[in-house]
Amino acid sequence: APIGGGRAAIEAQGCGYPVAYFGGGDTAGSVVNERLYANRELKWSTASELAQLLGPIGAVHAAMSTRARQLYLDQHSRAPFQSAINRLLDL
Repeated sequence: APIGGGRAAIEAQGCGYPVAYFGGGDTAGSVVNERLYANRELKWSTASELAQLLGPIGAVHAAMSTRARQLYLDQHSRAPFQSAINRLLDL
């Protein structure tokens, strides 16, 4: 934080980790990157917002983990990668 890195977020979600991400300040880059996150309710822009997010996360962690893993499988795993390459190569 505050500049997000897509690769780290994708890899963490691939492991089933919900990712809290910074969305304040100059959001020009983060608006584009929001599609990388399965749990968009975990966006924060101040320290107090981050503390409020992390407090109750234990109660919904399993569901968020499932959503994070599913986003990875649907958009960033081997099958979507191969499909994207095939489209680029007109195969």
